[in-house]
Amino acid sequence: MEPSDTSLDTVLDAWHLPEDRPLSRIDDFVLRVTESKSDGPRVHHLTEVRGGAGVVLATQLARAARLPLLYVVSDADVARQAVADARFHWTLLEPDAPDRAKPVALIPPDESPYTELYPDRKALMLQAASLARLAQFDAPRVFVTPASALVR
Repeated sequence: MEPSDTSLDTVLDAWHLPEDRPLSRIDDFVLRVTESKSDGPRVHHLTEVRGGAGVVLATQLARAARLPLLYVVSDADVARQAVADARFHWTLLEPDAPDRAKPVALIPPDESPYTELYPDRKALMLQAASLARLAQFDAPRVFVTPASALVR
């Protein structure tokens, strides 16, 4: 296999990077967020995060800020994958962390026409357990949930 003579500029041009927003590395963003001082809740918006980078960012941010972080994803399947990835990254970042500090997910029960008549007991118990973990003094640092769970 011969080395490619494609320059880095050609590769970057193919990515169509946004021109109206600054490009930032995960470590730089985490540092900027943790150094910002605010008395109230801190809200930071980040766009164009793709693949597993969002989970890496969430776990590093929760670890650096020492505060709980709510990570909202599009649906239940993405939430299941995100919490698995977050637990993996959390174990790499803090191998001695107790199980109580590891990421947790709140997954709503599947929607069906019979949900109101015959609710899924196992799904309801998992939801109750996740909400109880949030209410405890030592809540998990990363809490993953799909957007649909926020409106139920």
